Amino acid sequence: MKTRALKNYGASVGVEVYDIDLDDENECMELGKLTADQCIVLLDKKIEAANDYKKAAEISGKDKELFYEAGRLYFLMNKYSDADYLLHKALEMDRYYGDAIDMELKTVFEMRNYDAAINISQMAIDKKRCGKSLYSHAVAHDSLGHIDQADKYYRQAKADDPKFMPTYAALAFLNLKQGKVDEALNNVTIVLTKEPDNMEAIYVRSMVYAAKKDMQSAINDITRVLLTSPSDKA
Repeated sequence: MKTRALKNYGASVGVEVYDIDLDDENECMELGKLTADQCIVLLDKKIEAANDYKKAAEISGKDKELFYEAGRLYFLMNKYSDADYLLHKALEMDRYYGDAIDMELKTVFEMRNYDAAINISQMAIDKKRCGKSLYSHAVAHDSLGHIDQADKYYRQAKADDPKFMPTYAALAFLNLKQGKVDEALNNVTIVLTKEPDNMEAIYVRSMVYAAKKDMQSAINDITRVLLTSPSDKA
């Protein structure tokens, strides 16, 4: 858990933290600049900052920005339950607080709380209807097996933002569940025309080819995915 938190800390400050062995300071690096002890100090400062924000928020009781900042820091440390509680508090004070909506949506997806994701993504739509918020709403429905609702919101997301490629890949996968193989191929082809190295789309296309009994093309695609990112689709 500490290793994951260190990586998230690195991401939060715009640098990469490599896989580490906390017992070997030579393996704990931040672009080769930090020792393990220095990385742990930074993590401890992150924890301390999160705890300080949480205390200040609870003392104030009505400062949404304090609750948001505490929630954001807990999220970065993978403490999703704490983040959820604090971000929810911020949204109780202002349901249209955009930063808190975005962070809470990430949090509930990490928690796989898709019922909550439906509610939070609806808040995002109410604040600003756009392809991304509609896509998130569709993904939440899709994750709960609400096929008709997912289909509806993926299509609305496409209409609102035709350039947002994740919608096409997700809809293609849903099309397969619906038995709409040709539509699935059309949607995934749109992605790969724009982003020929999109591994998620290539993975979905491999399943489309398998559904069409074109096994050689399916094998070619899945082999490409596995060779590019073996840990993701194993």
